[in-house]
Amino acid sequence: MTDNNFNNLNVNRLDSTSKRHDLLIQELDINTQEQVLVNKRIFLLKEVMKEIPKTDPQYALLFTQLEMDRIELDELKNRHNYLKTALGNSSK
Repeated sequence: MTDNNFNNLNVNRLDSTSKRHDLLIQELDINTQEQVLVNKRIFLLKEVMKEIPKTDPQYALLFTQLEMDRIELDELKNRHNYLKTALGNSSK
């Protein structure tokens, strides 16, 4: 292998690492924004649920949606932690 080819390999490896790092940062940012939106949705659902009686059929639907949103928020938080770990490892 010539010196020129070896240098190209090193540059490609650095570019790949840099792109991975940038993608992880972007995904972390998007994840954070999604968490904000889900938290707002949870807040709004709770507010609407205060206004309607528990015997209303819509209450059960809202309650189910609230539980699904809580699960989604937990998944986003887990993904956030994974991305932070991956980001720390990619900078090494």
